[in-house]
Amino acid sequence: MYKEELFAFLQPEEKHLRAYVPSPFIVAALPARDVKNLPFQRNYNGITLTLSGLKHVPYGRYGRLLLTILTTHAVLSKNSGEDTVTIEYKNLSNLLKELQLPRTRGKDIREQLEYFSHSAFIFEEKKSVKTKKGYLRELFDEEEYNELTDNVTVKKYSTGMIPFISELQLLDVSSEGTKKTAAITIKLSSEFSKYSREHSVPIDYTIYKDITSPIGKDLYSWLMYRCNSLCDNQEIFIPEKSLVDQFMPVEEGSARNQEWRNYDYIKGLVEEIKTKYCPELNVEFITGGMQLKHSKIPNLKSEYYVLVTSNL
Repeated sequence: MYKEELFAFLQPEEKHLRAYVPSPFIVAALPARDVKNLPFQRNYNGITLTLSGLKHVPYGRYGRLLLTILTTHAVLSKNSGEDTVTIEYKNLSNLLKELQLPRTRGKDIREQLEYFSHSAFIFEEKKSVKTKKGYLRELFDEEEYNELTDNVTVKKYSTGMIPFISELQLLDVSSEGTKKTAAITIKLSSEFSKYSREHSVPIDYTIYKDITSPIGKDLYSWLMYRCNSLCDNQEIFIPEKSLVDQFMPVEEGSARNQEWRNYDYIKGLVEEIKTKYCPELNVEFITGGMQLKHSKIPNLKSEYYVLVTSNL
């Protein structure tokens, strides 16, 4: 059965739409542009995200929008008891409707959907903590345990390859120079569905969609995540270099002024997000970086927000 009942026909002034992004893509996002040399890799703060594919991997503003839709469907299926999530659309126009995009963007979405169908990501995380050896008693036999000193350093390493889609079926219908896509069936991989259910961050899709810059979308979702994690009166300082390394890293050997230009571009995007979309965002650029303070942003779990794939 085609799931047209999932579309949300809402007036923008009434409610905003809520969607989800897998948490690794908050820290290390999809590429902003088409990648010529695969695999694509992002490294930041102990996290490595590697994207691999046949010839291309998802990228840009439309790759990001499609990722949020796939993730949101996976999150919504949490209580279904099924490992595999199947999403069906009668035609490409209905997928575009769910994405809140005009029909003129059909070619872009069709292309990104194909890239998702033969791409996978590897998420690697390395964490290091100091602890007492008593917490590790059950992990070693007596001889090995006695070789440890009282204070030990534990490095945790987590990784795994996760394909986005296990199967994609569709019909390309041609007629006298026109081409249409219909009968779209997307089967999310069980690995991606499980990961999305357990490790996703809510965003305001209405705002996210309207931000045209791919880097702007990344900054917005990251800012919402960081603001939600701050307690009352709490603030954090993000150094200039850290912002550049996370969102617009420069190639090794690049001139120092390239890093400055990237930082200025990031600064302009953050100021645009605050001015145009999130006036409640409490950020200030000072010498050396950005000061992010507790912000009274709307609660993305409140009734004011409706799931992008639901008409609740």
